[in-house]
Amino acid sequence: AATCGQPRPGVGSAHGSRCAPSGFALTAPSALPPGAYTVTVYAHTTGGAFNASAAVGVTLLGPTAPFGAVDTPADGVTVTGEMAMTGWALDDVGVSRVDIFRSSVAGEPAGLLFVGRAVFIRGARPDVQSLFPNAADNDNAGWGFMVLTNMLPNQGNGTFDLHVYATDYAGQSTLLGTRSIIA
Repeated sequence: AATCGQPRPGVGSAHGSRCAPSGFALTAPSALPPGAYTVTVYAHTTGGAFNASAAVGVTLLGPTAPFGAVDTPADGVTVTGEMAMTGWALDDVGVSRVDIFRSSVAGEPAGLLFVGRAVFIRGARPDVQSLFPNAADNDNAGWGFMVLTNMLPNQGNGTFDLHVYATDYAGQSTLLGTRSIIA
């Protein structure tokens, strides 16, 4: 059901203050699957002197996974000491976090191990902001993370695969990229 009586100052200005609270709001039920729908609105006066209806087509979109890129480091680079990981991530509802994992090495349980969480840097990627002007929080797409190679296994000696995942506020996660480094 719609919530009636929402403010519509433009309607009130054109038809008198009694018409100002003539707006309505309708939120689709969360159980409604993505797809095309027709919404029909019926308007009537309390005395029944005026009756009208209007229909409009709407398309409900399903949530999408985040997208973006890992800009640095280059794949296969040799590093010592500190190594910056940078990139960008966007989503239709906003990116809540960018996490860095590494592949396990010999002697560790198989799988991905958490390394750390990147920091978002507002205003750092105007190029991304201009490419995706309608993306949520697009001025906060840039992210960065500093890896201290001596904190990796074997005091940072060896080859390591680092995986970067972005997660949105709806809980969807996607792999932005993997970089192999030699330390």
